[in-house]
Amino acid sequence: MQSHDFNRCIEEKILKPCCGPCVVVGPTGPRGLTGPTGPTGPQGIDGTPGVTGPTGPTGPTGPAGAIGPQGIEGPTGPAAGLNAYGGLYSTNSQQFSKDDKDVTITLDTPMEAYDVTKDNNAIKIVEDNYK
Repeated sequence: MQSHDFNRCIEEKILKPCCGPCVVVGPTGPRGLTGPTGPTGPQGIDGTPGVTGPTGPTGPTGPAGAIGPQGIEGPTGPAAGLNAYGGLYSTNSQQFSKDDKDVTITLDTPMEAYDVTKDNNAIKIVEDNYK
């Protein structure tokens, strides 16, 4: 390989067959500004979905919700504390005056009853059921 004088090469701008044009390399200059971001490339095709993982544990119970609106009133239940009931009334017109001291009124029609017996103008509670 031939050696040559670099200064002479630069001054004469000559080309030596051993190394091409002579160039003096100086210190590195400051970094330039970052250029703009290029456009996004095309999207690739989706891969095959993976297998479904196992179900996780159940989370804790959440707080109780607000009380909802009041519902409609239900039907009347059975009478509380009444172990027996019943009655009689009259469907016939009967005459009496304010001067009569004792007047017997005929009660010929029974009302709904439970655990009572009906007699002529009287009802009787069946006491044997409540001993």
